Amino acid sequence: MRFSVPRNLRAFLEFTKVYTHFIMKESARPQGAIPAVFRLEPLNSVDLFEASIPDLQRHLQEGKFTSVEYIQYCLERIRQTNPYLEAVIEVNPDAVDIASKLGEERQNGTVRGPLHGIPVLVKDVRPIEGLVLFPRR
Repeated sequence: MRFSVPRNLRAFLEFTKVYTHFIMKESARPQGAIPAVFRLEPLNSVDLFEASIPDLQRHLQEGKFTSVEYIQYCLERIRQTNPYLEAVIEVNPDAVDIASKLGEERQNGTVRGPLHGIPVLVKDVRPIEGLVLFPRR
C-alpha cells in the first residue's frame, strides 16, 4: 500500500523544514529561505515577521497601522496561504466592523487589554478515530 501525504501536510512540512533551516542558520535576509508564498510582506513599511503582541500594540498605538488595516492584512494572508495549508475553515464575517469599532475606542483613549484590536485565530480540535489528542488518566 502506498502512503500519500495530504497536500496541506506536505506544504506544512516543507515550510517547517525551511523555517527550521532558517532558525539554525543566521541569515542577512530573515525570510530569505522561506518559500515565496509564505513570506510575510510588511504592512505600511512595518516588518511583522516574528512581531509579538506588545510589538503589535505599540504599532497600533503609534498609528503605524490601524486595527482595520491589520485585520485586512490578516484576512489577505489567510486568502494567500490557506489554499496550501487548508488550516482556516471560517473567518468572522464581522471582523472588519469589529476592528473598526475597536480602532475608534483606541482613538478615544480606551484600550481594553493587551489583545485590543488584534485578531485571534482559534484552532478547532476535532477527535479523529485512532488518534489520541489528550492522554487519558
